[in-house]
Amino acid sequence: MKILNRLKALKINIAELQKLNQELIEKNYANSIKINKLENKINMLRNGIQQTIEEIEQYKNQENVKS
Repeated sequence: MKILNRLKALKINIAELQKLNQELIEKNYANSIKINKLENKINMLRNGIQQTIEEIEQYKNQENVKS
């Protein structure tokens, strides 16, 4: 009888662990999506900053030519 009770408890524990594992997998997947989105935003900002730097340099060069 004790063995059956232990097996039932073990079955419940395994089910709970599977549920927790699934939740962790889903959370990890959601986090990876967020990370990818943030990396894309960072790249867009870098590109924008680089473009602005180039425009400022062009403007400075034009002003130097006028002077």
